[in-house]
This record gives sequence, C-alpha cells and structure tokens, in this order.
Amino acid sequence: MRNVTNIFICNLAVSDILLAAFVLPQKIHDISHEEHFHEGEFLCKFVNSFPVLCITSSIYTLVGISFERRKAIAESSKPQWTLRKVSQFISLIWLFSTLVSVPTMVEYSVAEIYDNERNSSYLSCTNIKVPRLFSLFNGISILCVSYIIPLIFMWFNYLKLAWFVWKKSKEVSPTGLGNLNADTSNNPFVLFKHRVKIVKMLILVAGLFAVSWLPYFLSMVTMKITGEDDSENAGSSLNLIKIFLATFSTAYNVVLYVIFNSNFRRGFRSILCCCLPPNDVGVTMVDRTATVAIP
Repeated sequence: MRNVTNIFICNLAVSDILLAAFVLPQKIHDISHEEHFHEGEFLCKFVNSFPVLCITSSIYTLVGISFERRKAIAESSKPQWTLRKVSQFISLIWLFSTLVSVPTMVEYSVAEIYDNERNSSYLSCTNIKVPRLFSLFNGISILCVSYIIPLIFMWFNYLKLAWFVWKKSKEVSPTGLGNLNADTSNNPFVLFKHRVKIVKMLILVAGLFAVSWLPYFLSMVTMKITGEDDSENAGSSLNLIKIFLATFSTAYNVVLYVIFNSNFRRGFRSILCCCLPPNDVGVTMVDRTATVAIP
C-alpha cells in the first residue's frame, strides 16, 4: 500500500472519518434539538469550523492526486513525486486547512436569542456577534478557496490527462481502445489499462465530491447574504439534504476503491478473513513499470 497514490487516498479517508465521527453526529442531534444549544462555546465553534477544515483537506488531497496522476502518466519522463514529498504536501494541506477554518471558529459563538412570538429567549450557536460583512467575506472566501479554485486545478489536470490518454490510445492501436482489453501479463496494454482504470476512479471520486458538497457551499453563502443562520433551520429540508449528502460523501469513497482498485480489494479481503496482509510489492512494481512502459 505504500505508494504515493495510496497515501493520498488514505489521507482522504482520514478526512472522511473525522467528519463522520465528530461533526455529523452533532448535526443530526441539532435536528431534534432546535430550540436550545446547551453544548457550550467550544462545541459551537468546533461543529462549524471543523467541517471547513475536513472539506478543505479532502479537496486539496484530490488536487494533489490529480497532479500526481498527471505527472505519473502524461509526464512520466519528468521527476516523479516521492513518499517524502507527498508526506510534506499532506502536512501543508492540513496546516492550510486549519488556517482556512480559523475565521469560522472566530465567527460562531453561543448567544441568547429573544423570540418575540413566544416571548422567551433561547441559546443558539450563531454568528450574530460578528459584523455581517465579516461573515459574508468569510463565506465567499471559503467558497473560492475550498471549492471553486481547487476544482479548477483538479479538472484542468484531469482534462490534460484525458487528452493524453486519448492520444496515446490512438498511437498504440489503430482501432483506438480495442487493445486495452488485452489479458496477457506481459502485454504493455495491460499496464496502460490499469492506469486508465485508476484515473476513471479518481475522476469519479472528484465528481461525486463536487456534487456532494455543492449544496453546502451554496446554502452557506446564501445564508450569509440573507443574514440567516444554520441553527435557525436545523430541521429544514435543505439542511436534511446537506446532511444526507455529507454522509454520502464519507461513505462512497470506500466503495469506489474496492470496485476499481484490486490492491484495496485484497487489503479488505485480508482484514475480513483475518489473514496476513497481502504482499503488494508486485502491485507497486506494476505501477512503476507502467510509468516506464507508457512515456
């Protein structure tokens, strides 16, 4: 499992696990406890800023994967990413993601809200204590830095990669992609087919990520423009859809990995069967050989 792509994928899994374990339970709890927020100041800041940290980490991990795959396949003659380089890059991702989440941590706090209709007050985790301009600027910044800009980089890399794969398929076979179905282990088309399959998986992961988190970012910016707050609409249909898609985003990756990646299938099989971990040296060597065989 110790190759560059798998380390990136493991980091993506860590972001998903943290989001599912620490944020989603609180969001689900808020649906049935809309009137009062008794969890305290720390949890108020944490439950609003931590999703920003995890989402930013996830999407820049996907950006890193797109750069690494482009270099490994379309620019194989150039120096490739090393384990040390990818480890440093992942550390920078988490540091940058933490900095992006800090303004949201400052923005939210527990405040006492007076309800004129009920003639009573209640505690709410809200952003009314900060200037509205600060809140709006923070929302637009997160939208750009944690969603739009990384998606542009990601799809730019995958479009260049798709163009290379299309050109290469024309060069290696006069009939297009027909020879990619070759089954012989010594056939260079098998290596090319393996690379294409992994790229398909990563593009699908990136696409599902973009779709899953689009409602989150759109509603966040809309609420900041209108002056509304998440705590006021915890049980709304839009919030339920956001929670469902966020939950879905933490679950689909493992399914895609098992479907597309034989390395992960062997790993999960060994865990479920209580066997010794599979020797993936051969898989790593195939990945390296593919880089040489497809310049």
